[in-house]
Amino acid sequence: MREAVDALDALLRPYTDHDRERWGDTGRDRYVTHVRERWPSVLGHTPRGA
Repeated sequence: MREAVDALDALLRPYTDHDRERWGDTGRDRYVTHVRERWPSVLGHTPRGA
């Protein structure tokens, strides 16, 4: 799972706060950031604010 998320992270471009205000969560938010935050022990990621 880690390799799949990392590969997707490499493909998706960064978005701005304006994009999030206009359209809500971006693909990067849904499929990379939120996944890493939900399963930090699996993906080796420390959630923001931890």
